[in-house]
Amino acid sequence: MEQYEVVEQIGRGAYGTAYLVHHKAEKKRYVMKKIRLTKQNDKFQRTAYQEMSLMASLSNPYIVEYKDGWVDEV
Repeated sequence: MEQYEVVEQIGRGAYGTAYLVHHKAEKKRYVMKKIRLTKQNDKFQRTAYQEMSLMASLSNPYIVEYKDGWVDEV
């Protein structure tokens, strides 16, 4: 997360928040989806990890590209 600087919040839903971020080294902007898993049940947590894995595996010019993912143990 240290390589990204949050520019602004661009969306919010029931389970997460979307941010416009700036990658410091690449000097590019990306959208970061942040989901709080600590208060969610096991099924929701598994679904979130599956979504992250699925997004990482996609390769199509008509679908948004997955850049990075991590879990903070906070």
